Amino acid sequence: MPGQLNGQGNMLAGNAAPVDLATSIPLAGSVVINAGQPPHRNALAHPVQWQLKPGPIPRPVVGTAIDLGAVER
Repeated sequence: MPGQLNGQGNMLAGNAAPVDLATSIPLAGSVVINAGQPPHRNALAHPVQWQLKPGPIPRPVVGTAIDLGAVER
């Protein structure tokens, strides 16, 4: 997938990536932690249930909301 993960693209701001670039796990204190929003009513029948860590595992919710990205911290 083309693009950047350095705060320059994908509606991110700042000088550092919000995730560990080797693992895609959100960094402690990152703005992506607990930043997910509830799904739209049309998507409620298809919730995010899996994450990649390093293979597909059930997607937990740790904290007040789902983390943005592919892995929950």
